[in-house]
Amino acid sequence: MEVLKHINAIIERENKTSTYKFALLRAVIEIIRSGSRHVEVGPERCRIPMSMIAEKWILYYYPLLQDEQRIVQISKKSLAFESDFKPILAYYRDAGDISLLHIHMHDGKIPEQLLVPMTRLFQKMATTIEAMPMRYIGSSIFNTHYGLFHHHKPETGIKFDLKDPVRRMFGLGTVSIPRDYFEVFDLFGSYILGDGGLLTQWADFCVKSTPDGTAMKHRILDLLSQSPVLERDMRLAKDTYARLIESKGNLYCVWTRKSLDKYDIDHVIPFSAHYNNDLWNLLPASPSVNRQKSDKVPSGQTLERRKTEIIRYWEDVSALNPGLFFDQLQYSLTGFRHEDDWKELAFVRLKESCNKLINDRGYNIWEPK
Repeated sequence: MEVLKHINAIIERENKTSTYKFALLRAVIEIIRSGSRHVEVGPERCRIPMSMIAEKWILYYYPLLQDEQRIVQISKKSLAFESDFKPILAYYRDAGDISLLHIHMHDGKIPEQLLVPMTRLFQKMATTIEAMPMRYIGSSIFNTHYGLFHHHKPETGIKFDLKDPVRRMFGLGTVSIPRDYFEVFDLFGSYILGDGGLLTQWADFCVKSTPDGTAMKHRILDLLSQSPVLERDMRLAKDTYARLIESKGNLYCVWTRKSLDKYDIDHVIPFSAHYNNDLWNLLPASPSVNRQKSDKVPSGQTLERRKTEIIRYWEDVSALNPGLFFDQLQYSLTGFRHEDDWKELAFVRLKESCNKLINDRGYNIWEPK
């Protein structure tokens, strides 16, 4: 209860001269609730890669800076990273907007011509995050700067590099928070972000700070709520399974093992939970089974019973898309672990993710009929 009171005080009463505070808290909550394997949960403090927070900031501020009407994000001056954002805004305005930006960052496929400006933007985001919101958030509670958030430099020899998955993830160091705050963000994050919470406070700041006063709160909330993954984009998965049919003759339902004349592509972890269209999370199922499963989460027992089928599809899909499959797997399921048997590790992580959704976030359990 004490931590919740502190968080409420931070959001409602601590000084608001920019939207940085809202952006940092939102990013940390969303990363924690995603169950990312790159988050290190320790007994006293929990660490999050700074690059993950910087990536969230890029996706948050992109629609606000791209909007035709200037919506004020900081009092009296420009955002610290605004000039570094310009080449990114220009490129994606013409190329495919925020969804393509998200795909490029998520899959580690930044276009060659953007590597230098995107590297500069990530680094500027990181320095801004450390120098501003990390410094001041919680100062009224802890009576010191950096009372809640600590920055930890990267390990010796690890330099930020967008072309290398590990250096990209850990090259900007990590950000840590106390374990009890981590647990509150994990369990109550959706309520903190909701009505009267961070996004509403963020929108209120923008409305009050916009010089001509014409910015409408509902419009700003719409921009802040934009998701880079708005649809169940399964084109690559459909193409992959079409190629599998050509080579193997047919597909079978991952949940019933029955041969398929027609098939749907099922999100093992529901799309509503993590907006995840990664190849490891997309498996063929009969249309009736897919409708029955809907947004429910398979139980650990169901996953164990279908372990052979799940892993066999992972083997087939990874053989057809080796680079992308393993990039996505490491980024959003396993982390950068190097066990000899990646399949066993991925399956264990899948079970853990499903159990967390069921036990901590209240998703309904699904068992095939």
